[in-house]
Amino acid sequence: MLTLWNDFGFGGMERSLSAFEELRREMDRVFEGYERDAGRRQSAVWPRLWLNDRGEALQLTAELPGFTEKDVELSVERQSLTLRGTRKVDAPTGYAVHRQEREGLAFARTFALPCRVDTTKCVATLKDGVLDVMLPKVPEEQPRQITVKAT
Repeated sequence: MLTLWNDFGFGGMERSLSAFEELRREMDRVFEGYERDAGRRQSAVWPRLWLNDRGEALQLTAELPGFTEKDVELSVERQSLTLRGTRKVDAPTGYAVHRQEREGLAFARTFALPCRVDTTKCVATLKDGVLDVMLPKVPEEQPRQITVKAT
């Protein structure tokens, strides 16, 4: 890009600076939209979770900071697992809130399980904001060792 040199002042420089100012304003506009929409994007995939196959059981691990066992509900129907939760953020009685950075929220996620599970033996624990759920597979779905015989 060629820039016209001006011996009578900084006319060319002012144009260059205005281009940078316009770029800065455009970047501010982009990031303002990102911050405004960040909550909507995050809620679509929240809470973060992992579903691992451990052979005889499926293990679900989910990050649920600020939740208690009373705030979380799990249900299995056919081959679908539903995880629901509600986090209420209330100040203790006698206290006033001056700043609150964690907001209350409610979520529900349902997804298909890769196999059938024995719902009578499912166990869920919540410790330090991490939910751990063991979903034992029905015997027909568990891996089996097949012996090979020589003929």
